[in-house]
Amino acid sequence: MQVAVIGAGVIGVSCALSLRARGADVVIYDNDGPAAGASRRNAGIFATYAVVPEFTPGLLRRVPEMLLNPQGALSLRLGHLPRLLPWGLRALRAARPARVAEVTEALSALLHRVTPDSEVMLSGAAALDLRRKSGALHIFHNTTARSAKDAEWDEMARRGIPFEPLDQAEIAALEPAIAAEYAAGYHLTDVYQAVDPEQIVRRLFAHYLREGGRFEPGHVRSVDTAGTAAGARLRFGDGGERRHDAVVIAAGVHSTALARGLDLRLPLEAERGYNTTLPAPGLVLNRPVCVVDSGYYMSPMNKGLRIGGKVELAGLKAAPRWSRANVMVEHARGVLPGLNPEAGKRWMGLRPSTPDSLPVIGPVPGHPAVMLACGHGHLGLTLAAPTGELVAQLLSGEPTDVDPAPYSATRFTR
Repeated sequence: MQVAVIGAGVIGVSCALSLRARGADVVIYDNDGPAAGASRRNAGIFATYAVVPEFTPGLLRRVPEMLLNPQGALSLRLGHLPRLLPWGLRALRAARPARVAEVTEALSALLHRVTPDSEVMLSGAAALDLRRKSGALHIFHNTTARSAKDAEWDEMARRGIPFEPLDQAEIAALEPAIAAEYAAGYHLTDVYQAVDPEQIVRRLFAHYLREGGRFEPGHVRSVDTAGTAAGARLRFGDGGERRHDAVVIAAGVHSTALARGLDLRLPLEAERGYNTTLPAPGLVLNRPVCVVDSGYYMSPMNKGLRIGGKVELAGLKAAPRWSRANVMVEHARGVLPGLNPEAGKRWMGLRPSTPDSLPVIGPVPGHPAVMLACGHGHLGLTLAAPTGELVAQLLSGEPTDVDPAPYSATRFTR
């Protein structure tokens, strides 16, 4: 079977590796090469605890703050509002309690596969040294602020995710650099961290090439199945065409444009995340730390301390609002007294996000030769290995490790 994978981020490369492991003849197409998009400089957390979707009951009450506070944990630009409206209405529907319960179940099923599938994938690529079992801290100013998140943590507890509540002394014992004003927290004890997310993708890509996979630079302009007895046809920006037995669309936020040519309106929004990597922070963190009230992470990396996160809804083409990155660094100076903010390298990435927080994995409705693997939002690195396995199992006709139905694009056609 000849398979084209569109996209050389962590999702596309993982799909390609899983398909090669089953003997498929695979070629990856990407105009920019491996790890050029959101896979490059993310927070590097295998967030196996992230069972609760991003949008939950009460979302509507948060909209005024999103519009009025451009530096908030979740903000949207007023000029993008008309384009965002259909996606936003779907997000409001997804925030209803019954749907949140369904999404939580589906996320849990995929997250259950993360550790075993990632172990196999990273081991094969000789990349286990780029992952460490560090645990993660979520910190709050006080127990009242922590209690506001009880529903989320209660859900984690019900699903057997190990964590420990912490007081100020216990936080200080784990992370002496954190200011004493942070007097409550949780320690997620089984969390793995990627100390260099970009290098993980590059090693996976190199392993894929060693295993006989191919890469061809190029901009895929469209995918269609018209006039093909089986398989699919790719059209390229330079006017060329290629036919393949199967195609996997793993192009992040750009998957929407490719799906549109197959009569599928895929609701992906570019959730902008900003971060700054400080090469000489002047202090030590032993694990990723989430400053919950402000919506960002501080992650120790091989290349320094990465401070970033939050969500900005502004579309694909708006200029970056670098003040969001600057505000996080300035805030972190209060969380970490003595932090050296000099020589920071800023970055902005586009998370491909669905309104219900579930990725889209499975065939395009009416086009069984074209698979989707996109919409992973904040969980691209986390869900890469199980997504690759699920795509390969579906294309190979194998029994699947998880029920693929919840991730199907058919949920957007109803």
